[in-house]
Amino acid sequence: TLPVKTATLPTKGYWRSCIEDAVSHHIFCFGAGGPHSIFNEILEYDPVADVLTTMTGLMPRPTGGMACAQNSLTRKIECIGGWTSPTNTYGGSFSHLSSVYEYSILDKTFTLVPSAVLQSARSFYSNSCLEDPTTHFIYCFAGYNGSPSNQIVRLGPAVASSSSSAAASSAASSVGTSSAAGTSSSSSPPVPPQVCTPICGDGIRVGTEEC
Repeated sequence: TLPVKTATLPTKGYWRSCIEDAVSHHIFCFGAGGPHSIFNEILEYDPVADVLTTMTGLMPRPTGGMACAQNSLTRKIECIGGWTSPTNTYGGSFSHLSSVYEYSILDKTFTLVPSAVLQSARSFYSNSCLEDPTTHFIYCFAGYNGSPSNQIVRLGPAVASSSSSAAASSAASSVGTSSAAGTSSSSSPPVPPQVCTPICGDGIRVGTEEC
């Protein structure tokens, strides 16, 4: 039998999107849907101390069913898609989202990334995105928008942090130029460029460029 921890969530809900921070190993959870409401809360859980903290900042709108993954290069969490309702209730009218949001663990801010948009709105029903730690691309699998999807989409590593992340800028500036022998003058691994690539017929639209 799996043990049940002492800490409890502040609201009862499902379709909550949670991801581990690779540095602190704390777990961050975003939004949720409940029997009668949709939530916009952000939670931080310390598994060692078994302490759950409700963050002071909130998501811009109540959302459930997002897919979140952390970019280990910037330490920012990207949350993709999801669903919301104009009445903030589950069971009535609701819409799937094509937006990408970014949570900064250091700044404790949850902001829209206008340069990254899913080609088709969808709910991922939690934790269907993972990062490739060697390239920092985030891959998202399937989803739902009235019917199940079998598509895979890829979020480029520079999309969400190209204008605001000092960590990304620092990493990019540390990449050396190639010499005549084809080797890098820096031991740091190269940072992959911002890429908009469709996979299995879908992709991410970046600015005015469409996959």
